[in-house]
Amino acid sequence: MKKIVLYCFICLLLNSCAIFGIHFSIHNPGKPAKYPQFSKETILLGELTPIRRNFDVTYYDLDIEIIPKEKRLSGWVEVKARALTEIDSIQLDLDKQFIIEDLRWGIRDGQQLTYSRLYRALFIKLPGKVNKGELFITHVKYCGVV
Repeated sequence: MKKIVLYCFICLLLNSCAIFGIHFSIHNPGKPAKYPQFSKETILLGELTPIRRNFDVTYYDLDIEIIPKEKRLSGWVEVKARALTEIDSIQLDLDKQFIIEDLRWGIRDGQQLTYSRLYRALFIKLPGKVNKGELFITHVKYCGVV
């Protein structure tokens, strides 16, 4: 009888170890894993480059119109940020399926800004130097089919 109780206790103990993630066999792969290969686009959007880390966004204000039947989305995004260094350009991200209709400085009908686009990255040229610590606002009007 003692052997049966001891056997049941050992089985219960081993099963409870598996429940809590304690395993007695460890699987080691036969060869080391390969580092993933990232595309230029992925690196551009994920890397913390100087143009991405030179400002700190304090808020995004979204004004979006969604037309479900057409699977269309359009709207404005207001980006309010603080310059962390003296800057004259910033990088924002916008999916390739969206077209930029307008890009403004300060207010929606403010000075028009110029930009270049590479993949999903927008490189926006500001109208002049923005000093360290200064708040600034950009408005992006966009549309596209999702």
